[in-house]
Amino acid sequence: MFRTLYAPVPYETPFSLLAALASTTLSSNVRILAMAAVRRRTPQLFETTPCRLSRFCALTEGFYGSPREVLMGRTLFPLHRCCMGEAVATYVESAVCDGGRRRLPGPRLPPSLRSVNRYGLECPECSALTRPQTGRRCSLSFHCIPLQTRCPLHECRYRLVDERSAEEVPVLTVCNTKSKLNSMRLSTALFRMLSHSDYRCYVAKLERTLRTRGYVAENGRIRISSLKRDFAAFYSNGFEDPRLNVWLASGRILIHTIRCIPRLNTSPHPIGVAMLDTALDDIEYARRTARGNRLLPRRTESPGL
Repeated sequence: MFRTLYAPVPYETPFSLLAALASTTLSSNVRILAMAAVRRRTPQLFETTPCRLSRFCALTEGFYGSPREVLMGRTLFPLHRCCMGEAVATYVESAVCDGGRRRLPGPRLPPSLRSVNRYGLECPECSALTRPQTGRRCSLSFHCIPLQTRCPLHECRYRLVDERSAEEVPVLTVCNTKSKLNSMRLSTALFRMLSHSDYRCYVAKLERTLRTRGYVAENGRIRISSLKRDFAAFYSNGFEDPRLNVWLASGRILIHTIRCIPRLNTSPHPIGVAMLDTALDDIEYARRTARGNRLLPRRTESPGL
């Protein structure tokens, strides 16, 4: 069957490559899969993959590499992997590459916050770079991170260029300087995490930073009340995507992230990890007096748990 396999650009997703292939072939297997992926009302695998990668690589004749190479270079799996223990990440990797298992372990956004399909969102600056190289529109993996409104490379607000992502645009709030700053910080942090694929490396980093910042008491417990107060104050100006504001206001995003830190088989969502990691660059525990609610210098804490 005649088909044209386009050369990819860095970070181009399997969904984007399959959509390009579907436009150049009469193969029913390719066209049916691409159409089904577009119509699906649930998120793609790691927001970027229309099917198990063994099937994707078979349909594309291995042109884009092995299933594992596609997984690590063209999906959001590395972003999740740096929040997963080795056993969980190995299981997920095998399931996504080889198939045979339906439900994957790992963090999921609450149903009301999930992005259905972000293939149709793009950064105009990224598009200006990729379109001359390929002659077509490309969807990049870091543009597909849920609840994000701005490109981490160019700070541009994402624009809608394909109606299959139309549900993602009306929810966005009017831009203001402070919510833009928070949105940009988060987008940058998540992009940075995407390039660090070591198992659970960012969760381990959070544990170290919480100690350094004084939020771990002598008995090993996290000073959760102080952390919740400082975390909420840091993000008090909100984000451009109101769904993220709802999740933040519920308090569940911080609590879930903290509870996952000591549990190797439970993975926090990368968005929660990125938010806490970013906040800890600026916030620090300080004791308060019983009278007047005045802040006192932070006392030196034991490094042990």
